Amino acid sequence: MAIILENIDGKGQELYFKLNSCRLAQDSELSESLAAHNTARAKISKDPLEEGYYSSKAQQRMYLGEIIEISTNLPETNKMGRLIRDNRVVFEGNHLLENDHLNRTMLK
Repeated sequence: MAIILENIDGKGQELYFKLNSCRLAQDSELSESLAAHNTARAKISKDPLEEGYYSSKAQQRMYLGEIIEISTNLPETNKMGRLIRDNRVVFEGNHLLENDHLNRTMLK
């Protein structure tokens, strides 16, 4: 299971990815993945990362795998705004991967 924390306007939202055939991105796979990652970073005015950021000597790694399931937890609150519970929501049919807006925004 991989966990991605997306921080938008200072509010983090975790996305959980259940992966099959997960492996460490290396060599040309790392270069290709980093290029896509940097394209997405540029769309939100972030500086590009160098390959050394994900190298074997760095603390961060980039992994590849077949996505089986994507989910998140959404809070349920009472009338006073207090948290009652987190509800797990599974995105059906890889909705996030197939979303045209996401693909146009992040990968161009």
